[in-house]
Amino acid sequence: MHSVTTQSTKAVHKVGLNKFRLSWSLRTAKGWMITALLVSDALGLVAAGWVTIALRYVLLGEWRWDLLPQVWPVAMGYIGVASLRNLYPGVGLHPASELKRLSTTITLVVLSLLALTFWTRTSLAYSRMTFGGVWLAALVLLPLGRALTRQMMMALDLWGYPVAIVGRGEGKTWLWNFLLGNKMTGLRPVVAIDCATSKGASGKEQPHLCWEETEDGLLFPFVANIDTAIVLTESLPESVVHYLSSGRSTFKRIVLLPALEHVSSLGVSPFTIDGFLGLEIRNNLLNSVEQRVKRCLDVILVCVGGILISPLLFIVGIVVKWTSPGPIFYGQERIGRGGRRFKAWKFRTMVQDAEQVLEQYLTKHPELRAEWEANQKIKEDPRITRFGQILRKTSLDEFPQLWNVLRGEMSLVGPRPIVENEIEKYGDSFELYKQVHPGLTGLWQVSGRNNTTYEERVRLDEYYVRNWSIWLDIYILAKTVWVVLSREGAY
Repeated sequence: MHSVTTQSTKAVHKVGLNKFRLSWSLRTAKGWMITALLVSDALGLVAAGWVTIALRYVLLGEWRWDLLPQVWPVAMGYIGVASLRNLYPGVGLHPASELKRLSTTITLVVLSLLALTFWTRTSLAYSRMTFGGVWLAALVLLPLGRALTRQMMMALDLWGYPVAIVGRGEGKTWLWNFLLGNKMTGLRPVVAIDCATSKGASGKEQPHLCWEETEDGLLFPFVANIDTAIVLTESLPESVVHYLSSGRSTFKRIVLLPALEHVSSLGVSPFTIDGFLGLEIRNNLLNSVEQRVKRCLDVILVCVGGILISPLLFIVGIVVKWTSPGPIFYGQERIGRGGRRFKAWKFRTMVQDAEQVLEQYLTKHPELRAEWEANQKIKEDPRITRFGQILRKTSLDEFPQLWNVLRGEMSLVGPRPIVENEIEKYGDSFELYKQVHPGLTGLWQVSGRNNTTYEERVRLDEYYVRNWSIWLDIYILAKTVWVVLSREGAY
């Protein structure tokens, strides 16, 4: 099936990839990905310049088209630094980590240019207002442009460069299916190196190659046109892991995936002790400075946002009272940080005697009882009023919880607050849940919301607590805006 040539007694088998010949789009995918993001960032910075000029007109009443060329030093500096920080194509970065790098890069470049104009005495030739406006606009436009670019590239089947997966067993099959189903990762599996035939998500056999242990050493296949290998270390013989990690393979990039399921991924970095490689795991929950920053952000955003939306909340309250009998607000005891109980507030979206109405409905429709017991939700909930349905789909019913955030009982971002009878469903994860304040929004709300299972929700809460950082909160807040506008997973 495959042509094999041997270089020496301890050489590596060169196994032809004729059966798995890569298409032109896969061979050139990485170049397309980098080009698309470069264009996106450049256009985003130009757009930031336009926004700045427009704001200058609104505030000062003057159009200054001559200021637009001042964007180019920012653009060139940004693209140069972003390239050094591996933002092109940025594969392997969590969205929160990418947001952090984008924000710190544009901030560093703008501050450097301001300092340069000061020390070279050219500050009069450059507008500090232009630099400041471009900086603020770019903080929004750059991440937005990248998200839209990825969506467009995925629609054109141009996002994702080829990778090989080296591993055995269920872990390899799971990873193969996961990468195929999550194109946003930018990694597209095209061949498995495992010496065993297995099936992917489509039920078809995965293209695979084999290694071989001999008296002369390990014979490992050569894979053409694939630079990256993802290695599941737990399922492999030590000789294979050693060979791949020693730098002798033909892969330019080796990604080792150890079995560290319950370890933070965003808070991990390499740590070297006299040549020995270790992993440094940071527990940001114990960082008092970041905790204070989180609390300050909560208070500032709640105060500013509350003032801006207060007319809307007033109107919602009137409509709630007018459309159905009962109070405007509904309070329910929830479990907060440290296991303390508090009353979480919402706009009332249900009829009076809601529990009695639900029980009667489930009695008439016993097929729905399992759904209710599993998720504590059903799609056609008879308790919800007509206006309540609108409030839930737009998430407006949650806004009274801003009061809970201001009181320090909740945070803007965190796990969804649970009730007493949900503790058993959380199991051991409840100890993690108690380490943080529950949130008005969180990973569950921006990851499918009601379209996910209860078990997936618990896993998302676990991930949030283990990987918490200010940048993860900022990412979730930004994505919440899109989820609310698109009403994704809301019912």
